[in-house]
Amino acid sequence: MRGDELAKAVKLIGWAKLIQVIVAVVVLVAVIFGGFYIISLRREVAKSNAKLEEMNRSFLRLSRAVRARSVAVSDLRRTIKDWRVNPEVLRLIRKNREEITLVGKLVAEMRGTRQGISLAPISGGGKPEVKEFSSEIRLPDGPPIAWWRVNTLGKAEQGIYPFELHLLTTLSRQSSGGFNLYNELYLTLPGDPVWKDKRYPLPIKSSEVRFISEERRGLFFSPALDIGLDIGVKPPRSAGIGYSLGFSLLSYGRRSDCEWRFFRFSLGALDDGLSIGFSPVSYNIGDLLPLVQDLWFSLGINHRGAFLFTLSTVF
Repeated sequence: MRGDELAKAVKLIGWAKLIQVIVAVVVLVAVIFGGFYIISLRREVAKSNAKLEEMNRSFLRLSRAVRARSVAVSDLRRTIKDWRVNPEVLRLIRKNREEITLVGKLVAEMRGTRQGISLAPISGGGKPEVKEFSSEIRLPDGPPIAWWRVNTLGKAEQGIYPFELHLLTTLSRQSSGGFNLYNELYLTLPGDPVWKDKRYPLPIKSSEVRFISEERRGLFFSPALDIGLDIGVKPPRSAGIGYSLGFSLLSYGRRSDCEWRFFRFSLGALDDGLSIGFSPVSYNIGDLLPLVQDLWFSLGINHRGAFLFTLSTVF
């Protein structure tokens, strides 16, 4: 009985040590990746600020008729509010659970014109009496866009009021990876007290957007090197901690964002001894975590028969 109790005690001590090792490894990994994350975050912020300044300074003039300015912003809510994006468009985007990725604005200006009109003489002799009168051409339930008048001397003029055409574009990304393009075309009259700030919507006959679809998921031959932290377990012995340099051959997912890697061969040290390991499959748990993006978990075995639990990151 005393021998059985001793064996149970040793077994409990072994499992307790294993739990302690696992907790220590988790804490160590969290500290290491937290440090790397803070360093990388600082670098990304510096790069983003530099890129933002560069893009804000860029003003591309393609021709006298085409002007394009691109400004990178961290948040589109202020732009949406300032540009007064149609609330119906915003409601539709929220209903479809889409993400706004771009808001564009185009303003075209039509300057006002004035020109004289030659009136044909009235037959029958004598100079006819002419009264001064004028009129405007208005859009249906909208602003005036043209005018004409005749004075008492018989001089006639006609012209077009200055106006602006605005095209407001909102591009949103669907959850499936596709895009939706929402256009709003309207007219304003800068010189009119009513219509200088009031929008007169113009009907759009058609609108189309074409885009390059997302990369398809698939199995790719993409060799990669990684460095990993190993926990080796060989029952009934306790666990050991080590490190390894790994090499994998295949991946599954998108080429730019792999989800699985296959056939990882590793060489490293475990518990002060050589460890040659093999893992059939690795999963990128970084996709599920908020702080890291490239953290792989794999389960394998080494040449001494120990089970390997590995956390690795690809170079």
